[in-house]
This record gives sequence, C-alpha cells and structure tokens, in this order.
Amino acid sequence: MRRPLRILLTVLLATLAVDQLTKYAAVSRLTTQLDGLEGWARVSAFLRPGESAPRVSTELSVIEGYAQLRYSENLGATLGMLGPAAAGLRRPILLLAGALALGFLTFLYFRAATDRRPEQLALAFLLAGALGNFVDRVVRGHVIDFVELYWRDLPGLRWPTFNLADVGICVGVVLLLRELLRSHAAQQPSSGFSPGLG
Repeated sequence: MRRPLRILLTVLLATLAVDQLTKYAAVSRLTTQLDGLEGWARVSAFLRPGESAPRVSTELSVIEGYAQLRYSENLGATLGMLGPAAAGLRRPILLLAGALALGFLTFLYFRAATDRRPEQLALAFLLAGALGNFVDRVVRGHVIDFVELYWRDLPGLRWPTFNLADVGICVGVVLLLRELLRSHAAQQPSSGFSPGLG
C-alpha cells in the first residue's frame, strides 16, 4: 500500500473510531436513551435514536468552573449555523455540503506531493473530523456534541459545545496553518545586510 494512502487510512479509521466511541459513551452516560437496553439493542438505539427512549441530558463536571460534559444535538452546521432552518431544507443542504467538502479535501490530500508529509497529515485530520460529523448527519440527522468549555459561567466566555471530530478538524487546521507559515517563511528573501568589501 502506498504510504500516503496508509497515512490517510490510519488517521481516518483511528479518528472515526475514537469519535464514534466517545459519542456512544456520551449517549450512554449523559442521557436516558439507552437505559434498560443490552447488547445489540443498545447499539441499534444509538444508531437509530428516533426509535428509542427520549434523551434527557445530565451534566458531568470535569473541571469545576471550566469544563463539563453535557449531551447536545447540533442540527445545524459548524457552531450551530443553519440550525433554525426548516428540517426539510437543512438536512439536504448539510449532506451535500459535507459530501462536497469530503471530496475536495480528498482531492487536496492526493494532490499534495508525497514529500509534503506534514501537509498530508493536516489534511488527513481535516478529512477524519469532517467524516466523523458527516457520519452523524447521515445516520442520525444531527451531530452529537458533548464537551463544553467555559470560564466560570460568564456569558461571553463559553465555547460552543463540541466533540472529538471537531478536535480532529482543529488539529488539522493548526497543522495546515503551521505548514503554510513555514512555507511562507522559507520563501522570504533574507533581510540580513552584507556590506561589500572593496
């Protein structure tokens, strides 16, 4: 197997597995959706939430005053955009946008030169995060979010609820920005002054 494909598959499968397992744990621990179910019935209820018990979210403090876990369903796009749109319009738009984004990121990944491994790794994380949330939209019709960061309950200092697929996207963006800045710095002419002799 070619190395770029191996890198992509490793990051995709690992990120997707961790993302879906943590979402399953969030549904299991923070809601009543899977209460009383065992084995495959639990997995089926996780994959088809409309056929299971109502979801009542509880909060689990991680760092008092700064971080907690709370189940949330994001019906919209990133940071809740398109959330208020009608469901009949919102879901097709988000699925189409997600499929186009995945296709574009895949194109960019394989277009990157094989000697640009950091750029490929960044794009692999972007793809993996986008795929994790895309799977949620296809399977459930919404994205499961459960991590909340805030500063002592001050209204303006609360980050939107997110999940580990979102973390993968952020890691990809940070790695990509680092590579772009490094590439830009390498292309800049030296500003050192070298006086001539003679």
